[in-house]
Amino acid sequence: MEKLPDLSSFPVDERGHMGRECPEDDCLEQFSIKRMNDTLPEVHFCPTCGFKDTFDAFWTENQLQRIDSILGDDEADGCDKPAGAQQGEFNFERPKTETATVEAKKTEPQAPKGPQEIFEYEEESYGKLYACGDCGVEFAMEDPPQNCAQCGSNVLEQL
Repeated sequence: MEKLPDLSSFPVDERGHMGRECPEDDCLEQFSIKRMNDTLPEVHFCPTCGFKDTFDAFWTENQLQRIDSILGDDEADGCDKPAGAQQGEFNFERPKTETATVEAKKTEPQAPKGPQEIFEYEEESYGKLYACGDCGVEFAMEDPPQNCAQCGSNVLEQL
């Protein structure tokens, strides 16, 4: 797996949290997780259904729109690409399967398509704050979680 994308171009809420969305069609829970030094854990767990996958499987719709606008790729609808990727460097795709594994494939550079407007958005704050008693990560969501968003533990405390 390639290194995690540069997250500094993605907005955070007033608590320093970055939005996440469970990729499971039966869940699609939205939550946020505290970003430390522009990094997030490489693996995420959905705090509601417990689905586990890599960081890149949990993009929100706003984040995907921003990635597409940064890369200027008209054919990238629904693709998951890190903000740090340059056009033609990597193509990240999230398949709609039971295990949403991200694949990175080398692609040939394409000619620039001219200046594009970067999609801007404000990160939403999600309800109540929680902390994991095992790994210490801080995350937020509307409904009480069943699992930690970083380690999957159920040793949780509302802040």
